[in-house]
Amino acid sequence: MMSTDEKPPVTTSNPSILDDDDDEDIFGPPKTKKSDATAASATASASMPIATATSDISPIKSNDDLFADAHDEIDLDGDGLQDEPPITPQLRLNESDGSPLHEQRLTPSPPLPVKSEYTVPTLDPLITETRPSISPKPAAPSSPASISATSSPLAAASAPIASTRASSKKQEEDDTPEFPEHVLEIAISEYEKRGDGMNAYMVYKVVTKTGPNGIPGYAKKLYEVWRRFSDFLGLHEKLSGKHLHNGLIVPPPPEKSVIGMTKAKMGKGTEEDHGTSEFLERRRCSLERFVRRIALHPVLMMDCDFRDFVTFDAELPKASSTAALSSAGVIRMFRSVGDVFTKIAYHMDENDRWFEEKQNEVDDLDDSLKKLQASVESLVMFRRELAGGTESFCKSMSMLASCEENTALARAFSQLAETQEKVGLLQHDQAEKDFFIFSEMLRDYLCLIAAVKEVFYERVKAWQNWQTAQQNLTKKRELKTRMELSGKTDKLPQAKQEVTDAEKKVEELEEEFGKISKQIRKEMNRFNAQRVKDFKATLLQYLESLALSQQQLVKYWEAFVPEARAIIT
Repeated sequence: MMSTDEKPPVTTSNPSILDDDDDEDIFGPPKTKKSDATAASATASASMPIATATSDISPIKSNDDLFADAHDEIDLDGDGLQDEPPITPQLRLNESDGSPLHEQRLTPSPPLPVKSEYTVPTLDPLITETRPSISPKPAAPSSPASISATSSPLAAASAPIASTRASSKKQEEDDTPEFPEHVLEIAISEYEKRGDGMNAYMVYKVVTKTGPNGIPGYAKKLYEVWRRFSDFLGLHEKLSGKHLHNGLIVPPPPEKSVIGMTKAKMGKGTEEDHGTSEFLERRRCSLERFVRRIALHPVLMMDCDFRDFVTFDAELPKASSTAALSSAGVIRMFRSVGDVFTKIAYHMDENDRWFEEKQNEVDDLDDSLKKLQASVESLVMFRRELAGGTESFCKSMSMLASCEENTALARAFSQLAETQEKVGLLQHDQAEKDFFIFSEMLRDYLCLIAAVKEVFYERVKAWQNWQTAQQNLTKKRELKTRMELSGKTDKLPQAKQEVTDAEKKVEELEEEFGKISKQIRKEMNRFNAQRVKDFKATLLQYLESLALSQQQLVKYWEAFVPEARAIIT
């Protein structure tokens, strides 16, 4: 008799299981049917490894999960059917090591796969590493040691920021434009002609003031010297030879004009010919700006050649190389042509973004100033033409007034001719201001930009010398290596010495390239700062001249209004 609490045997109630090949003993003779006692004992014996496996993997599953899994796999609704999972595969031995499969699960690698619903934290370190816990652990109270450990990464992270700020601050200090502490006040007040015929030449009076506090190297407070145009060219040549290869921007002198100077030499005086006087005045202003730019440079103003130029009260040695048709002039011409071809043929791969941007800025500024300078020259020409047309109109109006019989009308014509004459003079004066204030300043800066490009080219030449030295060093090393491999020891000491000399040469040229790059940065910052000052001052002066001209023009026409009303009455 079977008790009421005992479940019906699976083998007698479910015939399909009796026919299953999995219930047969694989080591004995085949069996087709089982008795109730045999089925019960088989069920009891099969439940023992399940319990053993469950107890072995208890760290992986909790009791609730295990019973939930059992309810999912075994039907306990009392219908008499039991869908039991196959147990025999769990008891089979592993083919690799012969151990049971449930014992292999406890090996440390790899961890058993866990279902997605198993999110309960366990004690197995392998599982806790791969499966995070749902409920976070309460944070322990922070101690001074933990606080210091936490703050140490922040300090370590803030260290590069502090060093970056320090380096940026140092870079800003290096990029600050430098100006001389003491400024010389230089002016070219007048010029005169000396000599006769083709042997005549023009001299310019250079007046230099050192200020009330004085300047080191200048003993007196006031200097007045006379200098020829060739002296200015000689000064520029000396300064360029000493400072251009170091990255300093040397202001360029005015360009030579053989035609204008020939007219000045052959003319009887500077006031008789308007074209000659304009040429000489234009040259005077250009020379004055040239020496003033040198005086604003902190290095060039302390140069001994410049100091002798403004203080030595005697004629300087004649600079023969500055002549247009001299042998030195021909050499300079061929050298400039060679530099142009070198710039085209040998291109430098610029790795510094700052220099690349500055070169593009200089090129753009050069193009913009050329267009503006052409427009200003056209404006000057139109104003001069307008002044000439106004003068012709005044003469015609005066002739008409002299022929008019009506007294009131003749008086009005005469007043109109006088007013137009004043307007013409005002237009001519404004044209001169446009030329000397605005156009000449633009011309000077175009020449300065050419000097800036020359400084950039000096850096390119320094880089070329450095690369050539590196190539030479590579050849020397290869030659020394071949000697060592071939066993030629007689010339090996000489080859080693040549390699050592080549290495020193490379280091020197690399250092020179770094110095000129650093100096060009300073020069560009100083150039930009001075350019802003000059443009502001020039623009302000030009706008003031325009405003004064327009105010004077209004006064002229307001004075003519009563005469115009007298015609109507």
